[in-house]
Amino acid sequence: MTELSSARVTGSAMEIPEFLITQVREGKVVLFLGSGASMDATDTRGKKPPSANALADMLADRFLSGKYKGYPLNQIAEYAISESDLGTVQAFIRDIFAPFEPSKAHELMTTFRWYGLATTNYDQIIEKAYSKNSAVQEPRPLIENTDRVEENLRDPKYILLLKLHGCISRISNPNCPLILTTEQYVEYRQGRDVRGFENVEHRGIGEGAAPFVGIRNDNSKRSLTEARQNLHWLSIARLRLFDWLNCPSRCPQ
Repeated sequence: MTELSSARVTGSAMEIPEFLITQVREGKVVLFLGSGASMDATDTRGKKPPSANALADMLADRFLSGKYKGYPLNQIAEYAISESDLGTVQAFIRDIFAPFEPSKAHELMTTFRWYGLATTNYDQIIEKAYSKNSAVQEPRPLIENTDRVEENLRDPKYILLLKLHGCISRISNPNCPLILTTEQYVEYRQGRDVRGFENVEHRGIGEGAAPFVGIRNDNSKRSLTEARQNLHWLSIARLRLFDWLNCPSRCPQ
């Protein structure tokens, strides 16, 4: 079973468990970036990415004449797709998130050696952070079943980046859409598998750690529940899930 603990925040500093520090130093940590981990990113105008609620309102304005504002994202997305089509809605979301660039925390992330990376975010901020810095590793995204990631991971400099909810770089496959609607959540594994992590326990991190980086809000409990489900799906059986529930600017420096 996955264990859940919390890193405590005191003022602007965060108290990091010694176990987690040791695991990071040994390269045995799967960094899990959830909802809110991209909120410190900005575009050229200094604008930050929309929250789930803001994205829902943007979809309502674009596809539903402003109706249903305040409804949850999964419901608004379902209505928007019904009014137009999946490809048009996903292209709209791609255009929203494509301009955002990594924050300093994202750039700092690339200086550590991770066992793996996983995210529920659609954006390409992680990929951009690694491409812009002298990173110690190079991510290889796994978005859908056709990605031949295992071959690329034979080189130790490569690292698996699991895009659990899809990516704005891949919106043309209707069998592997961005995870937006309730139906898509139910069909979560359609078009996706996790062979890249199936034998994770046999690769030396059965007692490893999985810090979850998110943002503290009304959806925190749901985000952590989703993270635990995702870790189970990844077959990481005994990892400890650390709840950091803060924006990247508050993460350990």
